[in-house]
Amino acid sequence: MIRLARAAVYFVAIAMHSQGASPPKIYRNDEFGVRLPVPKAGFLCASPRDEHEHGFVILLGSGRSENCRSAGYHRSVVLFAFGNALDDTKHLAGLLNMECEIAEGCQSGPAGLEIAGLPTASGRVKGPDGWIELVVVTQAGKPSGYEPNEPSVNYIFSLYTRPEYLEEDLKVFRTILQTVKLPSARVKRR
Repeated sequence: MIRLARAAVYFVAIAMHSQGASPPKIYRNDEFGVRLPVPKAGFLCASPRDEHEHGFVILLGSGRSENCRSAGYHRSVVLFAFGNALDDTKHLAGLLNMECEIAEGCQSGPAGLEIAGLPTASGRVKGPDGWIELVVVTQAGKPSGYEPNEPSVNYIFSLYTRPEYLEEDLKVFRTILQTVKLPSARVKRR
């Protein structure tokens, strides 16, 4: 009986250790210098093999792999990164403006949405059918070949959510913004 009880205690201890000790899933994109420990509250979608990888899609709530191709219809956090080679997006204000124009206008985003050590700008977009998009943009990396005083990569982080999930999803979004690692902005700003 003592052996059986001891075996049960060992089994529970091993199960608890294996649950707590599993390393977090890490998203990496070497081309754009992105590294992110994926929050447990999210499901990281696999990047489509037939597309150039510009970032990630993390589904929130009950997101599953079959929802990845239609992430715009699910609560999610999305990163889209691309080279800073356009006059319209050369500066941070232009990058946010590009996102706002696509959505036909932005309001101010919630305070404190930023990525440590990098200049950021944010906005809030009213989507169709009550959806909300929060946008945070930044620029980082070595100097651009087109503009030596500007970083070479643009990053657009977006949270897609509904009003009833806004506070819950905003916590995950803030965690992502606080834990994502991007290259430093190695340029001399004017």
